[in-house]
Amino acid sequence: MSHNGGNNWLGPNGRESGNCRNLGPLGHYSTGVCGLLATILLLFFLYPTVVALTRPLHILSSTAIVILAVGAWVGTWFVLEVAMDRRLD
Repeated sequence: MSHNGGNNWLGPNGRESGNCRNLGPLGHYSTGVCGLLATILLLFFLYPTVVALTRPLHILSSTAIVILAVGAWVGTWFVLEVAMDRRLD
């Protein structure tokens, strides 16, 4: 990798890498939606387990479920973004 003088690094093929410029806005949106759908599907099947794990929190259990769901969505979105960016490089 070499530096091109700006904020970007040139990858082994001479193209800029590291800024997810290959995906474009539609790619970012689609990976977000795919991550959301995957998270919803996962939570659909694991919901009884998640409820059982958060039950000791009593009134805060619903808050814990929401934080867990949002964290899972963001994590899935991040993994999909990295996978798509690496695939396009």
